This record gives sequence, C-alpha cells and structure tokens, in this order.
Amino acid sequence: MDHIQRQELFARLRAANPEPTTELAYASTFQLLIAVILSAQATDKSVNLATCRQLLEQHGGEVPHSRTALEALPGVGRKTANVVLNTAFGEATIAVDTHIFRLFQALTILTFA
Repeated sequence: MDHIQRQELFARLRAANPEPTTELAYASTFQLLIAVILSAQATDKSVNLATCRQLLEQHGGEVPHSRTALEALPGVGRKTANVVLNTAFGEATIAVDTHIFRLFQALTILTFA
C-alpha cells in the first residue's frame, strides 16, 4: 500500500466515523480507567486494589494526565494509557492491540525491523 492509498483509506475511515469515541460507559476519568483495565481482563482483585490505592496516595484520587504516570499504575500498559489519554483528555493517541497491529502490518501502514 503506497502513501496515496493510505491517505485514501484514512479519508474513508474519517468519513465513515467522523467523531470516533469509546463504547465504554463512564462518568469520570477514574471510571474510564477502571473500565479499560477491566476490559483488558486485569480482573485480579489485588491489581485493581493496588491501582486504586496508588491513585489515592500518589495522585490525590485523580487520574494522571501523563503517559508515564498512567503506565506506572498497576494493570496499566501502553494500550490502556492511550485509551485514557485519547478518550478522557483528548490527546491524539491510538490504542493498538494485537488485531490492529496485524491489520496495520498487512496494509503496510506499520512496520517494525
């Protein structure tokens, strides 16, 4: 796939979904963070408690706005941080899971040496 074909693909995706958003229901950034962690199957109660404890003790009960701080939370990796940064804080990030990674590789949008 060349540059022009990729641009056309992204233009069609933008036209089909001009206002992309999450399907997760949430009322606060805290709820969003926990919903994303749970959707990633991090259902280990001790991980969830540790995440909440760290949010309270180190961030005053607020979800941090930085990737570094988010990824320092138990159960939060790059994908979860990207969902929160994009959805809650409007940052231009993409949550890339295995399926998206494989699709982008197949379309030669993404390559790794």
